[in-house]
Amino acid sequence: MQQQKKEIWLGRCSKRRKTKKWTKSTVINQLLLCDLRTPRGDSGSRRKSQLKYFDDGDTVNILDFLFTQHRDFLVKNNGDLVKANDLSGKSLTLYFLSLNCPRGREDKLTMMDMIEVYNELLPERVFEVVFVALENNDLQDDSRRGVFYGKSAEERFQYLFSGMPWPAVPYSDQQARNRLKDAFVPCKGSRPYCVILDPGGKVFKCFGGGYFFSLWGAEIFPLSHERHAHMDDEDDAVRNQLSLDLLLASPYRDFVTSSNGKKKVPISYLKNKVVGLYLSHNGSELPRIEKIKNLYRESKARGYDFEIVHITFHFCTQLSGNPKYKDVIQYSKDIPWLMVPYKDPVSRRLCRIFNIPLQDFWKGDCLVIIGPNGSFVEQYGAEIMEHFGIEAYPFTRDHVAKILSKRLKEEVRFVNMFDPEFPLVHRGGHEVAASKLWGMRVMLLFATYSECKSSKFVSMLKSKYGAQVEDDKFEVVFVPLDCEKPFLW
Repeated sequence: MQQQKKEIWLGRCSKRRKTKKWTKSTVINQLLLCDLRTPRGDSGSRRKSQLKYFDDGDTVNILDFLFTQHRDFLVKNNGDLVKANDLSGKSLTLYFLSLNCPRGREDKLTMMDMIEVYNELLPERVFEVVFVALENNDLQDDSRRGVFYGKSAEERFQYLFSGMPWPAVPYSDQQARNRLKDAFVPCKGSRPYCVILDPGGKVFKCFGGGYFFSLWGAEIFPLSHERHAHMDDEDDAVRNQLSLDLLLASPYRDFVTSSNGKKKVPISYLKNKVVGLYLSHNGSELPRIEKIKNLYRESKARGYDFEIVHITFHFCTQLSGNPKYKDVIQYSKDIPWLMVPYKDPVSRRLCRIFNIPLQDFWKGDCLVIIGPNGSFVEQYGAEIMEHFGIEAYPFTRDHVAKILSKRLKEEVRFVNMFDPEFPLVHRGGHEVAASKLWGMRVMLLFATYSECKSSKFVSMLKSKYGAQVEDDKFEVVFVPLDCEKPFLW
C-alpha cells in the first residue's frame, strides 16, 4: 500500500500533492479514480498515463464521474433533476468554481458569457454545463468579505448556484465533487476552471478563467476540433485579405445601420472609403467618444471620405460599471456614425481577428482604421485622433511620422538648442563653442557611456563618421545621459 500511495500522485502538480494526508477512504477513492480513467472498450491505452490529469485530446467516461450507484441525477436550482440520458449527444462543460473566494470581475464576465451561449443554444439541445463546487482547504478562505461574509460553505454554494441556469453535482455529494476535482483540475487556485468535452467524450479544451466563450460564442457549436479549425482558417483568410464585406457582413446581413437602428446602409456604401471600426468594450470612454465625434464631423466638413462603424462588445460592456453606457452607445441618436446591430455575432469575430485583449477591457475602447479596399490597417486610430487631431487624417502612424518629421525640421534648430558660447568638449580634450557648429549638419547622439561602448549602432556610426573626418560640414555631438556636459565625438 505504501508503494501504491507513492504512485498515485505522479504527474502534474505532484509537488503540491506530497503533503496530502492519506486515509483509508482516500486511497480507495483514488484507486477507483484510476480505474475510471480507462475508457470502456479500451484495452489499456491510458494505463501508462492513468495517473495524469485529463487534458486536451483525452477520452473520458464522464457519466461515471457525474453519477454514482446511489445517485442517478444532477440537480438544478429550481429543483428539477437531470438524468444521464439528458446529456446524451451534447457537448459538456464542467464548470469548477471555488467556494473559498468571492468571484472577481473577470470571473463574473466568464460566467455571464457562458450563460449567454447556454441560453442561445438551449433550444438546440447540443450543449450542457455542469457546476462542480470546489472546497480547497489549502486556499486562503476569503469568506469573511464581500457576498460570502458570514456564510457557510453550503450557503455559498446555494448563492452561486442560484444564478446558474444549468445543473450541478449536488453539494451533499462531496465524494463525487472531489473525484472530479482530482481527475480534471491540475492546480490549486481560486479562479474558475473549465473542461469542455465534445459529444463523444473527448476533452476539447481545458482552461482556467479565460475568454473562450467570449471569443467563439454559439457559432462554434456543434463543437468539434474540425469546426474550431475551420473557423480559425476563416479568420486567417480575413486577416490575409482584409475587406469590409468579410469583416462586417454575415450570412444574414449585408448592411450596417444608423445609430438609432432605423436606417439600413449597405456595406458596399463603405467601399473606397477610409473606415474606422470603433470597437467598444468599456463604458468609461465617453470623453474619448465626444472627441472622436467632433473630429468625425470635422472630417465630413472637409470632404474626407471617412466613415466610422461602431461595434459593441456586449460580452464586456455588461460589466462596464457605467449604467448609462448602454443608452449612450447603443441607442443614442447623437452618435453620428453607423453601427453593427447589437449582439451581432460579427463582434466576436472582429475581437478574434484584431486580437483584442479582453483581459484588459477596462483599459479603453479602440478604433481600427481600414484603408480603401483594405490598403492599410491601423489599430491605434483612437490614440492618433486624440493626440494629433484632424491633421493626422487618414489617422495612421505613417502619416503621423511625416507630420512629426516636418514639424521637427521646421521647429528644431541647433542654434536654438545651445547658447552660442556653450562649451562642447572636443575629443582632443579642448572646448569648442557651440556657435562653431552653426551651419553644419549635426547629429545628436543620446546614450549612456556603457551603451556607447557596447552598441552595434555606435560601432557602425564610428566607422561611418571616421570616413568623413575631412568633412567640415558634418559633426556628431554625443549627449551622455549619465553626465552633465555633452561633447564632440
